[in-house]
Amino acid sequence: MGKIKFYILSLMFILTGSLCFAKQISFQIVQKFENVDNKLRHEDLIESTYVFEDELLDAFFSKGFIVTNSPSMNIDKDNTEKAVIKEGLKDAKEGLSDYYVHISVDYNDDNSLLLEKVEWSVYNGKNGKKIKAGEIKTSRQINLLLDTSFIDITSEITDKILKAIKA
Repeated sequence: MGKIKFYILSLMFILTGSLCFAKQISFQIVQKFENVDNKLRHEDLIESTYVFEDELLDAFFSKGFIVTNSPSMNIDKDNTEKAVIKEGLKDAKEGLSDYYVHISVDYNDDNSLLLEKVEWSVYNGKNGKKIKAGEIKTSRQINLLLDTSFIDITSEITDKILKAIKA
């Protein structure tokens, strides 16, 4: 009777252990705005990117992913988008992520809080190959007083990325 219990328990541990794995996804969100003269407005744009990032990471976490992220940064002449993607892919590979998602948040260049476009690209975290890319155009006035100002955009991006990775 002891051997049968041992084999049954061993089989249960093997089966339940194989069901406990989750996919890991690594995000990097970059922001694009160049001509913001007002320092306070510049800080508001950075804050809105953090809110966007938080809502997006929460959406994927609630879908069952292990979520990591690289720090948000601004794309400019010193930080080109290709260099940022290369570094993000390196981080995703070192962190053993299954996927790397690069998201670019484009704000208009005047001093208003207007989100114009969100571009996203999904890469295989192990070999660096691009799986799919897309964009969402919007003319969204950002209200930093509302934590839910990005929910519909992050929901749409989440659905598109999940379809791209077939999760």
